[in-house]
Order: sequence, then structure tokens, then C-alpha cells
Amino acid sequence: MTYLCPDCQQPLEVLVACGCRDYVCNQCQQLVSKGRVVHLEAELIEPLKGGAQTR
Repeated sequence: MTYLCPDCQQPLEVLVACGCRDYVCNQCQQLVSKGRVVHLEAELIEPLKGGAQTR
């Protein structure tokens, strides 16, 4: 899964230590909270829900 910065849309660096996961944007030089992280695959799938109906 690809995680993007909500401000600049650049890929985030994921740091995992002691069971915690942190997201860092090297472009903006800041930490990004998990609630603000943009999940690329989730964005691509969301428009398909309810948009296309099968018969």
C-alpha cells in the first residue's frame, strides 16, 4: 500500500518501531498523523462503490 502526504501528495516514509507506525513527509519535513495519511489504493477503489451497478 502506498501512503501519500495530504499536503504535497508525495510518498511518505513509514517508520515502524516498538509496534508503533509513524509517517514522515520528506518533502514537507514534518510528521503526518495516521488520520491525515492518504491511502492511494483506497482512493482508487472508493469511486467504484455505488458508482457502477452490475445487472
